[in-house]
Amino acid sequence: MKIVVSIAPRSMKEALAQIQDLRHSRDLVEIRVDYIKSLDMRRLLSRPRPRVIITNRHRLEGGLFGGTGDEQMRILSSALSLGAEYVDIEMRWGASRIRSLLR
Repeated sequence: MKIVVSIAPRSMKEALAQIQDLRHSRDLVEIRVDYIKSLDMRRLLSRPRPRVIITNRHRLEGGLFGGTGDEQMRILSSALSLGAEYVDIEMRWGASRIRSLLR
């Protein structure tokens, strides 16, 4: 059995504390970055930490992120380039954006 623990911290301080509490998790932690004020992706993904899936849910998808699709894409691309094991995207993004993230 695999478990994904989802966290939705409101600040970097809260995010780092929750990640620290879960650092020995063998499965996966979903971090909802759309909730985090003053997001610092490099710091968020610093090790030691568990394997993560970064989710940046837009308001149109029930989240708190209110920026453009391009801004949303940049945040998730940054997460991948900084070592996030997974990012969560919506099918409505379309094949071209999905391919762009895979590059």
